[in-house]
Amino acid sequence: MSSGFIGWKFPVVFNKYSRSVDVVDSLDDSIKESLYVLLTTTPGERLMELEYGCNIKSIAFKPLDLNLKTYISNNIKNTITKWEDRIELLNVDVDDSHIDGMLNINIQYVIKASSEESSLTFNYMF
Repeated sequence: MSSGFIGWKFPVVFNKYSRSVDVVDSLDDSIKESLYVLLTTTPGERLMELEYGCNIKSIAFKPLDLNLKTYISNNIKNTITKWEDRIELLNVDVDDSHIDGMLNINIQYVIKASSEESSLTFNYMF
């Protein structure tokens, strides 16, 4: 285990050589892992936190238009604001221009503890 242990890497990987769980050792990496878990969890999946998660899966098979992209962006903004208090959200951009059936969700934020700007691109197949 790293001396700068911050949190587990997701998806969880057990390292047979070190006999431990792979971890991330920076605050930014920990936040990115947290955002990934948040965006891939459907509300209701966590028994002790039924509201935790982002309802992106509800868009499956719906025609992607400006209204749906706005809904997705607002849903993600509200979810991140509610569940990830280590960051100040700057922007969420939903881009569908690359591959049919894939959304690139670009999330820009500031880490409150360091005032450092960072970003995450989350690829979602719908």
